[in-house]
Amino acid sequence: MPYLLLLDKKGVPVREWKLGEHPLHVGRSERMDVCVDDPRLSRKHFKIEVREGRVWVSDLQSSTGLKVNGIAQESAHLKPGDMIEAGDTQFFYEAGVETMASEPLTGTQETTIGKIIQDLRVPEQDQ
Repeated sequence: MPYLLLLDKKGVPVREWKLGEHPLHVGRSERMDVCVDDPRLSRKHFKIEVREGRVWVSDLQSSTGLKVNGIAQESAHLKPGDMIEAGDTQFFYEAGVETMASEPLTGTQETTIGKIIQDLRVPEQDQ
């Protein structure tokens, strides 16, 4: 079962959503399936859905755009381990590993998926 994981500022997963037959709509609005408090996130920012056995992410005409692995995209087929950036928020796409993000997180979980995600993160660009 594929998952969308919300990452904190350190790249550690703090929430997760299973992807199923219905798309997940992500944005700042409380009407979204995934509501994130990020002022740079549009009310309706992007959707993620399973189509014909593949997972796709699509920008919903957001004001700040969508990046997959650091590259601006309007729509993209996701592969396991892909990073999604929207506004100032980062998400991680996982294809089917049961994660621990539904359990309380602590800073001591260095060998969990949070550490794996940190190791896979796209390096930040020099500004």
